[in-house]
This record gives sequence, structure tokens and C-alpha cells, in this order.
Amino acid sequence: MLSSGPTVRLPVAARLSPLASIARLARAEQWWSYKLSPMLAIYYATLLRSGMSVAEAGWTGLLLLTGIGACAAYVSLSNDLADRRDDRIAGKPNRLEGKSPPAVALALAVPLALGAAVAWCWRSDLLALLAFAGSWISFTAYSFEPLRLKTRGIWGIVADASGAHGFPALLAALLAFHAAGRAPDLLWCVCAATWSGAFGLRGILWHQLLDAEADRRSGTATFVQRYGAAVSQKIVGHGLFPIELALLLILLWLVPGRGSMFALALYALYVVGTMVRLEIRPTLVVAVPRYSLLLVAFYVAIWPLALLLDSVWRHPLDMVVVAVHALLFHRPILELLDTARRVVWR
Repeated sequence: MLSSGPTVRLPVAARLSPLASIARLARAEQWWSYKLSPMLAIYYATLLRSGMSVAEAGWTGLLLLTGIGACAAYVSLSNDLADRRDDRIAGKPNRLEGKSPPAVALALAVPLALGAAVAWCWRSDLLALLAFAGSWISFTAYSFEPLRLKTRGIWGIVADASGAHGFPALLAALLAFHAAGRAPDLLWCVCAATWSGAFGLRGILWHQLLDAEADRRSGTATFVQRYGAAVSQKIVGHGLFPIELALLLILLWLVPGRGSMFALALYALYVVGTMVRLEIRPTLVVAVPRYSLLLVAFYVAIWPLALLLDSVWRHPLDMVVVAVHALLFHRPILELLDTARRVVWR
């Protein structure tokens, strides 16, 4: 199954949309905040570095959100389609099981059409088009034969992480530089894409560890099945997470203003508070009773808002973007605030 973060609910507007049934079929509640909010953080941070108001680049941001949202829906649907046999063997639910071919074709056609429309809008920006195509190609190769990289060990986790996080972060940075009328900063783009890719690798390994028993029953040769849980955990602890953290600190340092650093310090206090007061254990990749994946709440709920508030200091109109972002990603923000409240007033 497709890697995902903590389950979240879609924004109210999305749940009331005529496309809500396709969103449910595409399991959007599993990836909406986890994939899109960190990508937008890179978009906001790049605009902040470029000195441009996020509100002034609102149309580009909307296209970015639509394009990668459509890609994520395609990913979820295509993965379910390719996994129907394996899920049947493993006894796992599959939302496309029992759906007629026309219904499946229609569900896939909608994100494909949205993606094509967004790509048309970027037709004059070759680098952005290549980064956007990279996500679609990565996941097509991940799910479908003859490549089906999901069953090819390391190639599977690289394809998943690249498609879900690496390419979207690169696309976000390129589009922000383009919107600001500036040439892309190579160091910034490499750091953003690599940081996001490392986080994506940690995410897919977390997912494969959760799915280990089902994958064993179905004979799906994922990375975790090939090399084992212990090796996977060592790779995260000794390699991926140090790289992810180092690149995050570089990105935070390169962003103008110190709101991001202050937000990271607040997140560290939040983690300590949840450990001491609520007995919630932060982990890098392993799911244990009462756990939280380290830094996910920072990426999904805290950092994007910190960046926007830094931008508001320079461009007051960006307060509108703060409100829109909070509406679109209200669920993880409210969950974070509720947990913080329980830490303080338990």
C-alpha cells in the first residue's frame, strides 16, 4: 500500500465537493496534510528567501496544490488498482475491490485530467514540468508492471520517497523562484529536495514496517521484507534521520527571519511535554504504543504557519494566506493545539 502519515480528515470544503467520492476512494484523508503541507512549507520558505509576498504568488501556489494533490490521488488509486490481488491474499481492505472497470477508469481519469491541465499552465517552465512529471513517473513505475518497483527493494522506497516528497519539494522551490522572477538557487533546491526525500524515505519505511505482516502473507518483496525490520531501523537511525535533520537545520538557517528556529524550539518543548505529561514516545520510524513520529507535527502543522507569520511581518496581506492555509490544514493544527492544551492543563 501507499506510504502515508498519520490519518487526517479532509478540509470541510473538500468533503462537500462533488469530487468528494473520488477523494474518499483515493484515501485522501491519509495523505492530504502529510504530503501537501511540508511541500507548501518549501514554497513559502522559497518565497520568503526571494522577498516576495505569498499572497502575490497565490495563483502559482494554488496550481501547485492542485497539481500535486491530483498526483497524490492518482498514486493512491493506481496503487490500489495494482495491489488488488496482493491485498486479497493478505486480507487487507482495498477500496477498488469490486469496482467496475468504468468506475475505476473514471476515478483515474479525474486526477489525470487535473494534472494535465496544471501541466499545460506550466508549459513554458521546462524545469517545473520535469519535476512535476517526475512524481507521476515515479509512482507509475512504483505500482505497475513491468517495473513495479514496489517489489524491488531499495528501488521501491526511492521511487516512493521521490514521488511523494522529493520531486514535489523541488517543484515547489522552482515555482516559487519563477513566481519571484529569480533564477533558481541550486544549493537551496538541492537541500530542499534532499531533505524532503530523506523524510519520504523514513515515511515509506515506517509504512512498510506497519504493513510487514500483510506483505509477508502476500509475498510482496518490499525493502523491509528483503532486509528485515532491524536493518531498516538502523538505516533510519544511523543514516536517513541525521541527514534529514542536518538539512532541515540548513534550510531553517537559510530562511530570512528567525521564526522557523523559534518554531523548532517550541516543537522541542512540545515533544518533551508530551513525553513527560502524556507519556507519548517520540520515535523515528517504529510504531509503538502511544507514539508520535518525530518532526512530523513540525513539518505538517508548525513550520508552514511559522513561515507564513514571518512573511506577514514583511507583507501584511499574507495574513489572508495564513487563514486559507489554516482552513485547508485545520485538522493537524487543531490536533496539535489540543495535545498542547492537555500537556499544560492535564
